Amino acid sequence: MNDNSNYSVACVTVKSVRNLNGHSIGPYQIHAGKSVPIVKGGEQTKMEEGEFYAIETFGSTGMLLM
Repeated sequence: MNDNSNYSVACVTVKSVRNLNGHSIGPYQIHAGKSVPIVKGGEQTKMEEGEFYAIETFGSTGMLLM
């Protein structure tokens, strides 16, 4: 490859999938009950000190529901 190579990059809009969440993690339990929404306006569950969470983000270029 030489220094004169031309590269084309397409701009794609990626948005959060609205109905998928992160979640709390407990001993021997990956999905321990509390959900963490990844978009504003979801559940109002409070995180407590000492709890552990998987903060998972899901992006899509298509429909925003799974």
